[in-house]
Amino acid sequence: MSTRFFHIVIFLFSSLWLVGCKTQPTTNSNTSQLVLSKTDTLYLERTLPIHDTLYLPVPSLRTTNPNCDSLCQQALSNALAHLATHKTSGNNSYGLYYNKYRQQLVLYQQLQEQINSHQSSTSSQQHTIIQKEQIPTPYIPLPIKILAYIGAAALAYCIIRIYIAFRK
Repeated sequence: MSTRFFHIVIFLFSSLWLVGCKTQPTTNSNTSQLVLSKTDTLYLERTLPIHDTLYLPVPSLRTTNPNCDSLCQQALSNALAHLATHKTSGNNSYGLYYNKYRQQLVLYQQLQEQINSHQSSTSSQQHTIIQKEQIPTPYIPLPIKILAYIGAAALAYCIIRIYIAFRK
């Protein structure tokens, strides 16, 4: 019984030894990483306050008739005296009025400091590409394989002969 067990163990070890000599297929791994990104930007544009005034002189009327000149000038002054406007939006304002003592139309504009901003956002994308390529084992011709099996059989025969020699 023990010799039979010993024969089985030797057969298993020799089989594992023969199979263990086989080369494993090799793989080649390539890793490629692609990163796309945009950055945040914030642009600020600042304008200074503006106070602007425009004076337009109104010329006096002159015709050949002095009585008509005074009446027309009086009517024009009364009509322009009713011309007055003022608009306000937040801290900004503008207006128009008639100064009858200086006989001028006055246009004014008051603009406060303004801040304009422009903002762009950030986006980031990351792609990882892993490629595994199996490198094929080189071709072994059939006669070389037959010679390898004959060599393995001869080695097994030598092991059995050595075992029989030690058993006696």
